[in-house]
Amino acid sequence: MRKHRIIALAGIVLAVAATAAWRLWPRTVPMEECSEAYRRYADSEHVVAAFLKDFRVNDTVCVDVTLLEARDSLGWERLQKDFNVTPPPPEVMAIIDSNSVNMWYAPRRDYSLPKDSCLLNNDILALSYGKKTLSIFKLDTESQIDAILKHQIINTH
Repeated sequence: MRKHRIIALAGIVLAVAATAAWRLWPRTVPMEECSEAYRRYADSEHVVAAFLKDFRVNDTVCVDVTLLEARDSLGWERLQKDFNVTPPPPEVMAIIDSNSVNMWYAPRRDYSLPKDSCLLNNDILALSYGKKTLSIFKLDTESQIDAILKHQIINTH
């Protein structure tokens, strides 16, 4: 009888541990479902990369987002070069708030190029000079555009 209790107790402990692990384990997206930008920077020692699948922008709109953050000056230089970012002059940088974000459309095929005339061939990029971060919002529908812009305005303070 005692052996059965030990086995039952071990089963309960294992079930609780498995449930806790399942709930606490970070959810991951298979690499092939992540954005090209994420895959490019995922193993970089100078840029931290994250990919959010179906990030909820508001009650009705979700969008895939790639988040890139420079770890150091080499990472920041690489991001600026890869995305064709020209920093503002020093006198402007001196007055930019650390929460300020510069947003623009960039063609999905090459983010360093000017905006594509077909809006949905672009993604929305949001750059923070103060935080040295770049967010890439993948556009699939026109309803995402307004939601992303509103979200960024509300969350930039």
